[in-house]
Amino acid sequence: MPFRINDAVEFQKIDGFGASFLEAVLISINSLDSEGQEKILQSLFDPEKGAGFSAMRTVIGSTDFQSVGLFYSYDDSPGDVTMKDFSLARGLGAMDWSHSSNRPFPWPS
Repeated sequence: MPFRINDAVEFQKIDGFGASFLEAVLISINSLDSEGQEKILQSLFDPEKGAGFSAMRTVIGSTDFQSVGLFYSYDDSPGDVTMKDFSLARGLGAMDWSHSSNRPFPWPS
């Protein structure tokens, strides 16, 4: 079956392109100094000097690419139906740098 592109017909709009931030990547970025972090972010998000990504995704809870330990959730207490031990600390701690700079390119929304 031949593959044909008809530029006159639009079937969907592309809102943007992106990649993934997993825990191991965030730990690696956090190990860099501020200048190194900005270079990485610029290479990802700057539309002129980088890839121009406009979206990023991350996992909720553990992943097969996590840094250490067993799989986890944000509340690992068995039977905690009131969610008193619920905490986002592990996931949020990895992203402390995400809004810390006044970069000349947009942060993806």
